[in-house]
Amino acid sequence: MVLVAAIAGNAQDKKWNVGVGGGLAVPTGDASDFVKTGFNGFVLGTYNFTSKFAAGVKMNYTILPGKSIGGYDISDSEVAAFLAKGIYTFTEEGFRPYVSGALGLYSHKDGDTKAGIAAEAGVKYNQFGLGAAYHMAGEENDFTFSYIQINFTYTFSF
Repeated sequence: MVLVAAIAGNAQDKKWNVGVGGGLAVPTGDASDFVKTGFNGFVLGTYNFTSKFAAGVKMNYTILPGKSIGGYDISDSEVAAFLAKGIYTFTEEGFRPYVSGALGLYSHKDGDTKAGIAAEAGVKYNQFGLGAAYHMAGEENDFTFSYIQINFTYTFSF
């Protein structure tokens, strides 16, 4: 019994998390006129300050294929983001809904780096997560660049 209690107590003491994931990226606003739905992948590292609040950093890479407009092919958009992120989880067990906010730098394919923000909502269950995030990634080629990501995540805790 003491061993089971020690293992259960140790499981709650895990403060560090590393998440990997990816999913769809859907352009919105001006970006949707020039690029199509694409894909993203990311790595996320966080520290649990409390059982409900974690913060850390996220590196995200998104590719949105260019459209063909009037016989002219628009080039693909690629965005690499480095973000500081805070996550609030509403419950501690079972299905755990969460919200998060992030801010950081978005580096576009053309070499421009812009400040941007992101907001996300989703649900976690055990080590798995499903979420939707809205990214406002500055401007690229004189149009506002924003997109929605629908992500699946797997998290390692230690």
